[in-house]
Amino acid sequence: MAAKPPKPNKLPLTIVVSGTPFGIEGNLNAPLRALVEKTLEETKNTGRPIEDWQLTDEAGHELDLDRKLETYGFQPGAVLILSLKAGVLG
Repeated sequence: MAAKPPKPNKLPLTIVVSGTPFGIEGNLNAPLRALVEKTLEETKNTGRPIEDWQLTDEAGHELDLDRKLETYGFQPGAVLILSLKAGVLG
């Protein structure tokens, strides 16, 4: 059986939150902020505002949450890391 084609404007990603991988579909036309909000909600990490979090690629480069997902050119299954910013761990 052939693999399902990806949904239009959707990109399957893995986001690592607090060391735990989480599979999610990102909207290519939405800013990364929407992806982070959805990830935090679905992983029940709602105790801190989005401003306390940072999203990086596997190389550790911080991503601009106001840029659209499609502008980064990630491949399906790309891994991103969502973590608390330094200094907000208290």
